Amino acid sequence: MRSSVPPAKSSLKQLATSHLGSDRFLEELKYWLLSDFGRTFEVLKTQKLLTKTRELTKLQNMSQDINNWLKTAPLSGKKKARPRRHTRLCEIFSEPLMKSIISLQRSKHGKSTGTA
Repeated sequence: MRSSVPPAKSSLKQLATSHLGSDRFLEELKYWLLSDFGRTFEVLKTQKLLTKTRELTKLQNMSQDINNWLKTAPLSGKKKARPRRHTRLCEIFSEPLMKSIISLQRSKHGKSTGTA
């Protein structure tokens, strides 16, 4: 059951941390974007909720879901553009970082197995 009170930073952050990429997180995010776009979008950006995942495919799936929803969301064109741009920037900045993390993990495991 949702409250009519806009989300607090802590509640969205907690939801993102515990259910990131899940249908529940995405549905709550969409609901709050419609209910209080300005505050919700600001929390989404400042708390870096989409980039909390360390899995590129999960981030890409969330971005795709949000962008598909925006096509029919009852928001102005300007409001639709902001999350689209944000999701794209999250992907652009996260991709090299996530790939380097994977590379480091692989090299770390390779070294530990190679010396055994």
